[in-house]
Amino acid sequence: LGMVGAVSGDAQGEGPLVILLHGWPQCWYLWRHQIEPLAAAGYCVAVPDQRGFGGSSRPAAIEDYDIRKMTGDVVGLAQA
Repeated sequence: LGMVGAVSGDAQGEGPLVILLHGWPQCWYLWRHQIEPLAAAGYCVAVPDQRGFGGSSRPAAIEDYDIRKMTGDVVGLAQA
């Protein structure tokens, strides 16, 4: 995908893309109960671990956690 992070399996469902993002200190697992109902409602659901959380990579430089870079991760996921 070109993003620094992990996605819980493949995106589930077909249709318009919904990306569920967790906050600190959570991981994708926060959304586990919403994935299947959204997919059943006709959405393609992606649930990434954001940089440094869960199964994602952990860049060493604090600058790599800049909001613009993290936003770029989500844009990259949406464009994949």
